[in-house]
Amino acid sequence: MFLESEMQVMSRPNEKLVEFMKMQIQNENAIAKSVLEGTKNIQNPPVKAVLRGISLDSTKHAELYQSAITLLTMTSQAMAASMPPPRQAP
Repeated sequence: MFLESEMQVMSRPNEKLVEFMKMQIQNENAIAKSVLEGTKNIQNPPVKAVLRGISLDSTKHAELYQSAITLLTMTSQAMAASMPPPRQAP
């Protein structure tokens, strides 16, 4: 059984992890912008397409980090309310 103070510590998001993720969001967005800027003067369509794909991947990574931060720091009432009750063993 957990003491109340132990439960509070366990329920608090890891602040260092959240700060790391925020820095990664900035890095991924910078990469996406830089790669996209670099494609402006490229004439080779396959190379341009690959680089645009890398830019889109970095944008996706930033969005995934943001989603992870949201999951670590907020409780969704909608998710909790929509979960079916646990099944009882026969």
